[in-house]
Amino acid sequence: MKFLAPLLLLLVFAYATQDAPPYGPSQFSNIGTINDLTVTNPSDLFSGGTITIDGVSMVIPNNSYVTLPSISVMWPELFVGGAPQLPQFGAPGVSWEATVYGNRIGDAYVVALIYITQSSVRIIQGFINAIDLGTGEFWVAGTSATPGSGIRARLNDPVGRYGLEYLDHPLWTVDAESPSVTAATGFPLCIPRYSNGTDDPLCPLKNRVINGGVPTFIQFKTAATRSTTDPDPNVMAPLMVGDYVTINGVEVGDGLLAVYSLVANLGLYTAPRETPAYIRVEDARIGVPAPANAELGETRAVAFTTDPSTPMQFYAIDVDPCTGIETERDLQLAQPFSQNAGDIWGKALFRLGKVNTRPMTKNVGFRLLTGTSTTANGLKAGIYIQPVFLFIFPELLVFGDEMFPFEFGDFPFLAQGSGPFIEALPGPTIEATMPLVGQLSPWPGATAPGTTTCAVVTPSATIPTDSTTLMTVTSTSSTAATTTAVTQRDTVTILSVTEDKGQGTIRYTITAISSHNTDPLPTLTATGTGVNPLGQSEMTSLGGGNYILDVAVKHGLETITVTSSHGGQMTLTVL
Repeated sequence: MKFLAPLLLLLVFAYATQDAPPYGPSQFSNIGTINDLTVTNPSDLFSGGTITIDGVSMVIPNNSYVTLPSISVMWPELFVGGAPQLPQFGAPGVSWEATVYGNRIGDAYVVALIYITQSSVRIIQGFINAIDLGTGEFWVAGTSATPGSGIRARLNDPVGRYGLEYLDHPLWTVDAESPSVTAATGFPLCIPRYSNGTDDPLCPLKNRVINGGVPTFIQFKTAATRSTTDPDPNVMAPLMVGDYVTINGVEVGDGLLAVYSLVANLGLYTAPRETPAYIRVEDARIGVPAPANAELGETRAVAFTTDPSTPMQFYAIDVDPCTGIETERDLQLAQPFSQNAGDIWGKALFRLGKVNTRPMTKNVGFRLLTGTSTTANGLKAGIYIQPVFLFIFPELLVFGDEMFPFEFGDFPFLAQGSGPFIEALPGPTIEATMPLVGQLSPWPGATAPGTTTCAVVTPSATIPTDSTTLMTVTSTSSTAATTTAVTQRDTVTILSVTEDKGQGTIRYTITAISSHNTDPLPTLTATGTGVNPLGQSEMTSLGGGNYILDVAVKHGLETITVTSSHGGQMTLTVL
């Protein structure tokens, strides 16, 4: 019986192996430490590559965007000379993290969505105990009696939006468009650029008036009552020693944290129903459509504003895969909480529940109905755009059923492409016509969906060879192809809808505003849904980007949509 032990060993080994997965494709959503990442062709702007997370090697398809804390970039933009630009990558005590969603095709893990950061769960809280105005550095969570102790930090600000420029690690930047350095209400904050006693006009001390201590609350006056010495909501407010802050960033060596996100415990509120007003988004998650044997996730969001009196719109941003023109799709309108209303003053809650929000979009937006304005600091107030950092994918209703694949065909920016390439890093002005970002290839599914036929554009990219050179891109097309110029889309806001019920009819007065208020002015039209829908009706321009429409219908409308010839659109539920 000496042969029994070897025979048992062979049987165990046979049962422990298989030639192929039991079924497929099957989903995966992995979160873990990055061991390695590569780019297949460093000179190709749209090249894919590979990433290894906790020992699992995965395929990054061509045309892949990767979402970073403040910006999204094409996969090759993560590399310089073929080397990944992850500060301190591989250094002792420093790890980089990736969150990926995709499908296993055979034995290949093919990624569709990817998010990279040094630590998504890092939260550093404490008081600022020192600020060096000469360098822009500040210290957090140290001891009060020892200025300069604690975490040494600096705003990672390549364009100098919130203070002095910092150019060393542009991928891990602050958000220079939708403020990521703010008070808890969303009011943008800064570190003064001058250390010689001169007031910084873009970061004036008057916006933190001191009355016996560090001010933590300011109610800005109305435009009609505000004097030149009063706090001014058109410029930022300076951070001060003694401010309690929550920060996140990237360890870049030499004990420095390059900060991309800062929220200070400050109550800075702008005048009711006036511009500028500001928004900070805390959370936005989108439920992904589910098959019959799965549970649909909830769609919800949380935002804060400096103007709690004004309703806030939450909307999806659909993108034409050929032109890049964006169309807004309303998700929900919410009224922020007023003071003493049972929740945080200025908090806007969006709870759509388990609804189908198809198609999925890469970005979502939030806008106050008072409209937008451009501040002296170059920010666009009254609006906030951000990537969707969390898609809630469906889950099995019965454990033991086959793990269904994720349906990335419901994500047009993956299945059809996301339009002309737009460089995320600060640098030269982008050409009006750029190569198109197409469908992921290889496709993370059993069969790639059909695509929209667009002009064939062949990208020609020069990838940086050192960390201080920014990518430049040119594009060429064949004689048979015609490229499409990117049209600058305007922003449309429905300011008001009033109704007057008469004998047998309901008269609606609709006012709206377009962000394009100079020639060539857009044409705005309104439509409505209901028992007797409102057909396309042109609105009358009042000048300054303002429009009005008076129209009578037999029955009440359910929704009103205002559309601009420049691409902007807004839908409002009226019943």
